[in-house]
Amino acid sequence: MRKNGQPTQEEMKKAIQTAILTSDTSLIKAIKVVYGNQTAYEKTLGITETFNKVGFSGFHAQIMTSFAKQIARWEAEKAHAFNSPLSPRQKEIARKIMVHYWKQLVPGFLARLAEQKAAEADMFADCQAAYEAERPKNLCFLNETTVPLPAPKPKAPANLCGKTRPASNPYEIWTSFDGAWVWKVLKKYQSPEAEAKNFYARWYCLVSSPCTMGDGDFGDVYVREIKQSAVRTA
Repeated sequence: MRKNGQPTQEEMKKAIQTAILTSDTSLIKAIKVVYGNQTAYEKTLGITETFNKVGFSGFHAQIMTSFAKQIARWEAEKAHAFNSPLSPRQKEIARKIMVHYWKQLVPGFLARLAEQKAAEADMFADCQAAYEAERPKNLCFLNETTVPLPAPKPKAPANLCGKTRPASNPYEIWTSFDGAWVWKVLKKYQSPEAEAKNFYARWYCLVSSPCTMGDGDFGDVYVREIKQSAVRTA
């Protein structure tokens, strides 16, 4: 993390690629973003005509354009025959391709980071307002001058999972409904109460799936995406 609070390029690359590899929602959004960078002519023919370093490369244009159009048709349907616009095999192919386009997803990543910081700033402002409202109620006298005493700050809920654990001893284990994906929770950045208020709450996990090698991949995963697609098994 840089001194100005912005993530480094390597940190952004890791976060974006981890999201693509572990979240169907992030994968679909990534395809739509990069597809949106294609020209209208390229979208129609499924090719790359203008080599402007945005959109899909000539090698990936045809298959990724077909995936993007399939997603658009699925989203336009009122009733879905399938739970996902892409099949498991298509998602596996798309993930291997989309991790190479992480740079085109940086603007969206920074925008979400700014939203998260804004939410944290709003929470701080609410706490400050509560503090100011309580100050006049507690007074002491010093040299015959009335001095407000600071109101006691509300004690933040304890985060019992804030220390990183080894993969052999996770705090929790979550498994997808089809059993193909497993998230071992090694650290939580916030207490459950704070997570409930934070749309972008994350867990540090070891993720294993058909797309990972060996024991799996380490990285941050959005809490809401785990809970939407898995159940706690340990």
